[in-house]
Amino acid sequence: MSRLGSTRVKVAALILLGAALLSAEPFRVALTGRYPPFSFYDQHGELDGFDVAVSRAVARHMDRPLAIVTTEWDGILAGLLAGRYDAIIGSMAITPQREAVALFSDPYYLSGAQLFIHRDRVDEIQDMEDVRGRRLGVVVGETYEHHLRRHHPEVEVVPYDDSQLIFQDLALGRLDGFLSDRLVGRWQIRSAGAPFLPAGDLLYEERIGIPVTRDNPELLEGINRALAELRHSGELDSLFDA
Repeated sequence: MSRLGSTRVKVAALILLGAALLSAEPFRVALTGRYPPFSFYDQHGELDGFDVAVSRAVARHMDRPLAIVTTEWDGILAGLLAGRYDAIIGSMAITPQREAVALFSDPYYLSGAQLFIHRDRVDEIQDMEDVRGRRLGVVVGETYEHHLRRHHPEVEVVPYDDSQLIFQDLALGRLDGFLSDRLVGRWQIRSAGAPFLPAGDLLYEERIGIPVTRDNPELLEGINRALAELRHSGELDSLFDA
């Protein structure tokens, strides 16, 4: 085949691929857009972050166009069950309560719950034993609130709508610490230049997965295949390190 003929074949293949993607059903993914470094709006007003990159990569491997829906965290699972989107790629921890109502993919990363404190309190607070009877901030709807209420009833749990409000009150001395994802907390502290530090070991490890409705096992299989390919190629690790 001539070079011209080969070029024409490639162009035709690209056109067919584009037409196939346009005709495919969009892969509707939900996340908050308010959970850096996993999902947030950059300085240009565009969605960015690890979960956004994973959403794009999974959609690409499934040969489906991506449609991202941003929504509040405390209603995100209800929105999935109501059929407003196909999946949640929003750093959702796999828990028995959530598995009772949704199907979860294989974990696409691991993290865990970490206590963070003001650096001025480092001699006073070493771990969870030192916050008995004290006030700890958590973001509403995250698994850390449930964990504290169930396993640490001696702690006063103070719910907040977002981590920025927690940071403000911790800096002002209205809180003794906060509980968050280890990776997220470190990133938020570094980005804000906040004087906070992790205290003690992880309270527990979390497996982070992608939920779909229980009547959609075919989609789950496609997501797991995509994650396996991304993991095998090393792309998933490169997205996380980006």
